[in-house]
Amino acid sequence: MSRIPKDKDGNVIIPPPIKPLPEVRIINGQPVAMITQTRSYELITPMFGGGAQPALADADMVVRPSGIRGQLRFWWRACKGGDFDGDLKAMKDAEDLLFGAASTEKKPRPSQVEIVVNITSAGEPIQPFILEHRKEGAPRVKSRDDVIPSYAAFPLQPQQEDVRRY
Repeated sequence: MSRIPKDKDGNVIIPPPIKPLPEVRIINGQPVAMITQTRSYELITPMFGGGAQPALADADMVVRPSGIRGQLRFWWRACKGGDFDGDLKAMKDAEDLLFGAASTEKKPRPSQVEIVVNITSAGEPIQPFILEHRKEGAPRVKSRDDVIPSYAAFPLQPQQEDVRRY
């Protein structure tokens, strides 16, 4: 069983990567020698955005950088967790070095991961449910399975109290 190297204060000593990362310097307010990866994604399933109001997507920030960073953090744990031989403190220390942690004046802990999202195509909003008006009785909710299967969109189904008010 391998031991995780630690310094005199008990902090994990992270071995250098195989290919050294460039040092990032700020010149005239701009980062220089920063590693940049540009990715393009196309959604093949509907995406349910969130925002300040429940069930309404935030039109200005449909995909939040903090959400992507959270996913990267999850996958880092999933992929790198085994490297620490069950030493959760060591894993947390290494994670905090990369993704940041709560900072103090004596120990700043900024994230080394910066995410910028540029939406190039906003897509088309869809309504997975409609209210069907009947000649007699209250309107009823009808799913639009031609747009999205109702089992996948059930959280977006209008509440009965909303249907009654309509």
